[in-house]
Amino acid sequence: MSIDIEKIKEIVNKEKKIVNEINSYSNYIKNAKDEQEKKMVESQLKRLKNSLKNINVELLVSLESLDIVKPLEVPMPKISPTISIKKESKDLGKWSTMEKEIMRRIKKKKENRK
Repeated sequence: MSIDIEKIKEIVNKEKKIVNEINSYSNYIKNAKDEQEKKMVESQLKRLKNSLKNINVELLVSLESLDIVKPLEVPMPKISPTISIKKESKDLGKWSTMEKEIMRRIKKKKENRK
């Protein structure tokens, strides 16, 4: 697998070099004064574009041959919500009326389960 990745890196580096050459020739052709020189540069640009297309095809083939394995999906364990009542909960004087009511309900449910 690392060989495939190295090959892909090489192909991408080739593409970068070709794109940089195309860019520099494009800038050069804007400033060229001689018609013959412009034709030569245009011809070189066509060759570079064709080679870029070929390298893109090569890259596509390399990417398709690369096997990327999907990681296994590990099911998450189901955790049931549990509420623990501490010994401090007996001191209901500090709690609001809603909290007191909730605690009474929880205690009743626990007693009913037993």
